[in-house]
Amino acid sequence: MIRLAQIFILTVPFIFACSKKKETNKGEFVHQKWIYISNNERNDLTLDLEFKEDSVFGSHCFVFQTGTTIDCTEKPYSIRGSKIAPSTFRGIFTSDYSMTNHDIIFTIDTNEISLEISNYDFVSKPIKFIPRDD
Repeated sequence: MIRLAQIFILTVPFIFACSKKKETNKGEFVHQKWIYISNNERNDLTLDLEFKEDSVFGSHCFVFQTGTTIDCTEKPYSIRGSKIAPSTFRGIFTSDYSMTNHDIIFTIDTNEISLEISNYDFVSKPIKFIPRDD
């Protein structure tokens, strides 16, 4: 199990480095990687989101407590949502760790995403993500 966690921690940065930010003519993000900056450096959370008209699809990789708990998806989409306001989306987050669905709401601006996940054991308040520059 420790070996699997080591392999995972070494390969995830390479996988996530393979994507670049793309923008539409209107300046809205089409595809973007987002990372969580942890104050205690024990959590490594990333989102990979694609925006298509008024919908968002994406995947997640959440590593908590320096790899003690890993919730990463191998599915193309673990996040699905629809726009409910100019910069707000509501949808579903599917945890591969617990194999459960959770309601989500996230608000986006150019420099930050605030993600709220309901009834998710590892997060009790909104998580702030910033764009990942690769």
